[in-house]
Amino acid sequence: MEQPKRVLCIMDLSVVGRAAASSALPVLAACGVQACCLPTALFSTHTGGFGPVEKQDLAPFAAAALRQWQREGITFDAVLLGYLCSAAQFSLAEAAFAQYPAALKLADPAMADGGKLYGGLPKNAVARWRRLCRMADIITPNHTEAALLAGADPAVPPPDAAARAARLEALSAQGQTVVVTGIPAPNGGMAVLARSKADGTFPTPVQAVPQSYPGAGDAFTAALLGRLLRGDALPAAIETAVRFIAAAAAATYAGGGEPRHGLWLEPFLPMLSS
Repeated sequence: MEQPKRVLCIMDLSVVGRAAASSALPVLAACGVQACCLPTALFSTHTGGFGPVEKQDLAPFAAAALRQWQREGITFDAVLLGYLCSAAQFSLAEAAFAQYPAALKLADPAMADGGKLYGGLPKNAVARWRRLCRMADIITPNHTEAALLAGADPAVPPPDAAARAARLEALSAQGQTVVVTGIPAPNGGMAVLARSKADGTFPTPVQAVPQSYPGAGDAFTAALLGRLLRGDALPAAIETAVRFIAAAAAATYAGGGEPRHGLWLEPFLPMLSS
């Protein structure tokens, strides 16, 4: 048996609610990957649907941890970036990418949805995410975030498939693999649209439910990365991640799960280990 791959997850930790590290860590573990969490901030709950949140910025601790790992010669096979909510956290993410040049770098620019930016972000968050995405090997924006990264109006969707493909091509101009989630499909469903050097541009249909769940994107991205590290090609990794999220969403919706607590991921984690 080979040593499991090791992933550095740079994102917030919400104690309650399946989002950010609370979703990514068990998903990566289910893929057979060692997930090492470097929390950028500690939240009592995630910010999607709960009342006022108690939080603590952990950027100084995280920066010190990076320095200690450098002294110890600790390395990672991949670095995964999630939600960042302060200038110091963006600087930390850039430092981590620079410290591990050989690692597979995945940036999930968690900054917007539904045509608008999240609250509580630095004023230059879009510019900082653009910089990080240029440093990454893979980026996984939703369709709102893809528009912001491309300098387009996020409230105005691309008029057709050709325009969506052109946006992906622009986002992958430096060779990045781009995976855009939450794209409305012509039949009223949803799709993931991806582009890579090896596979070109291709869609993956999603069996969606009429309810959104905070943290679903975090779980998808972790599943995608975990399957890639297991050796899956990009289309297969996306398909597995999509099936995993769709199964959890269908069960959560049918069971009346409270949306703000996120998807019922736990019963479906075995789907990622087969």
